[in-house]
Amino acid sequence: MVAERDQGAGRGWGALTAGDWIGAVIALLTAGGLVLEGALWLPSWEGMFRDFGSSAALPGLTRVVLWTPFAFLAAGLPLAALGLALLPRGRGLAWRRAWIVGGFLLGLAGLGLVEWAVRLPLWQLADAIST
Repeated sequence: MVAERDQGAGRGWGALTAGDWIGAVIALLTAGGLVLEGALWLPSWEGMFRDFGSSAALPGLTRVVLWTPFAFLAAGLPLAALGLALLPRGRGLAWRRAWIVGGFLLGLAGLGLVEWAVRLPLWQLADAIST
């Protein structure tokens, strides 16, 4: 049984090694962070831009990120990758680890994109003031 797990031949959650669990937990945390962004913080950013009267002049990427379902859809990407990692088709260790790492990277990229896009108008404003 231990040899099967080490070779990635096991199925489901029981086949995950410590490294797999760490990657899966981080991917889940990034998905949870995206859900929190969409539920709590993005509406605040949107209200701030609306109060500034600049919501019509926002960069396109910022408008996409402020679209209400965006963060929730982005959170689905790392979750889908984790689901693919656990497909019970007897895939090997490389398959499982690739999708777990992919979920981790998709979650980090999603969080980074959201954080960068909501700050983009502030950086543009600061640039316009300094010039």
